Amino acid sequence: MDELLIYSQKLTEDRNKDGRIDQYGFGEIPELARQAYKIKAFGGQLINQNGYAAFANPASLQALQLVVSQYRKDRSSAQQSDVGTNSGSEMFGQGKVAMVIEGNWAILYLKETFPQLKFTTAEVPMINGKKATMVYTVAYVMNKQAKHKAEAWKLISYLTSTEGMFKWTKTGFTLPTRKSVAKKLGYDQDPLRAAFVAGVDYALPWQAGKYPAAIVNNFDNQFVSAMLGQQPLQQALLQAQKEANQQIRAMD
Repeated sequence: MDELLIYSQKLTEDRNKDGRIDQYGFGEIPELARQAYKIKAFGGQLINQNGYAAFANPASLQALQLVVSQYRKDRSSAQQSDVGTNSGSEMFGQGKVAMVIEGNWAILYLKETFPQLKFTTAEVPMINGKKATMVYTVAYVMNKQAKHKAEAWKLISYLTSTEGMFKWTKTGFTLPTRKSVAKKLGYDQDPLRAAFVAGVDYALPWQAGKYPAAIVNNFDNQFVSAMLGQQPLQQALLQAQKEANQQIRAMD
C-alpha cells in the first residue's frame, strides 16, 4: 500500500471569522514512516550500512525543516491531536483539514464513515524536483513452531494465488502484487486509485533496519518535540539519533 494526496476544494479557513482556524490546509502526521520519503528526496538516509540511525544529517534537516516551518510559521498544517482526531483520514473526514497524505485504506474509510463527503486523489506533489511517496509492504509468515504447517502453507498459497489475491484485493483496501490481478481489477483506471498505482514505480519501501522500534520511537518523540517548538529541529534529530543508537548498541 502506498500513499498519495487526498484533498477537497478549500484550504486553510476561518469560517466564522473568530480569529481561529476551523480548517487547516494540510493534515500532518509527524511519524518517521510518513516522513522518510521527504528525507530521501533530499538525498538523506535513515540508517547507515551498519544498521545504526543516521537521520541527523543535513539532508534530513533540510527536508524536515519544511514540515516544521509549515506547522509553526505558516500555521497551515495541523496534527491529529491539534484537532481532536486519531488519524489523518479522520482529520480529513471531519473537515478539520483540506488535504492529507494517506494510504489507499483511506478511500473505503471515507466512503463508509463520511458518505456525503466529496473528495478526490492525486499523486504526492514533487519534492525537491523529484517524485516521491511511500509504499508499505506486508507478508504472510508461518511460525516455525506452528503445529499445522501444511494447513498454514495451503492458506498462504491460496491468499497469494491469482484467485485468492483477487478476492481480497477487490475490496479496494490494498493493492495487489500480482500484475495480472492488478490488470483485472483495473485500478490504474480507477479515478480514486490510479494515483496509487502510478506511485508504485517510484515509491520508497518502508524499512528502518534491524531494530526499527529504537529508530522509530526515538525519532517520533523528538520530532514531535521540534514540531511543538520545544527544541530546535537539529537538536531534536541529534538527540533522537543518539538515543536510538545507544539502544541498538545495547541489543547488538
